[in-house]
Amino acid sequence: MTHRPTASADPDLIHTSTRTHLSTNRDPVGIKPAQVVLRMTRMEMRWLDGEVAVRFTGRDIDVTPRSSKSRPPRHRG
Repeated sequence: MTHRPTASADPDLIHTSTRTHLSTNRDPVGIKPAQVVLRMTRMEMRWLDGEVAVRFTGRDIDVTPRSSKSRPPRHRG
């Protein structure tokens, strides 16, 4: 769980939001196993010296099951 300061705890904070996205990337030829990626991004808006500062952060995490990474690809015939 992400800790988000409340407006009363951080008076300069205007808005904060988090987005989580899960995607599956498949090899169109079928040679490589599918890769599952979890992407988490965060946006934060706050007052900074009389102006609004916007900060974005994000990271990708490979959550492909281990059995998919080590298993040889299946050939369809």
